[in-house]
Amino acid sequence: MKKAAIFTAVVLLGFSAGWFSHPVQQAREELPQGGMEVPISPVGPEPFQGYVFPIAEEDYLMKTSAFGVRVSPILRVERYHIGLDLAGVWRAQIVSVADGLVVDVYPPPGTRGPRGIVYQGHKVYGGMIRILHSDGIESLYAHLSSTRVREGQMVRAGDVIGRQGGTGLATRDHLHFEILVDGEPVNPLLYLPDVRGRSER
Repeated sequence: MKKAAIFTAVVLLGFSAGWFSHPVQQAREELPQGGMEVPISPVGPEPFQGYVFPIAEEDYLMKTSAFGVRVSPILRVERYHIGLDLAGVWRAQIVSVADGLVVDVYPPPGTRGPRGIVYQGHKVYGGMIRILHSDGIESLYAHLSSTRVREGQMVRAGDVIGRQGGTGLATRDHLHFEILVDGEPVNPLLYLPDVRGRSER
């Protein structure tokens, strides 16, 4: 409840200060290594319960690992997977699933910061972003190849916050996505719209 009260106060302050007064501009980026240029929409597919999909719809390919018990690709033993793994095109655009406050940012390992600082990333998740939404709900985006937000920044649903990667403990490029309610992980599919990727159609 305390997190929800803080979030509400910050959002009200943000709107009154005009933080959200400018629409997000549509971006076009050329994907490296021969990837085709893809228009990136700042708004995802039609939301369910106010949430959008965490990979831009035109970049999304398929789900690669569900929430729940699975054989860990790293440890090769059964472990409880507290998130949802999603695959997009190379360096797919990752977007915030809802309006919120960025509370944690771990730039990917090797990223250079001010005054020559070289970031190490999160020891498990590599490049990672965590966003606080309303009612004590948080979203977490992991294994990113780049981050485009800073701690304390307000974001809106559909804003591009980073790019898919394979940093941290990952065997391949993908997005590890979590939803936490009062700090406890829940199945993200309960909050996301039903979107079929290119490889799922």
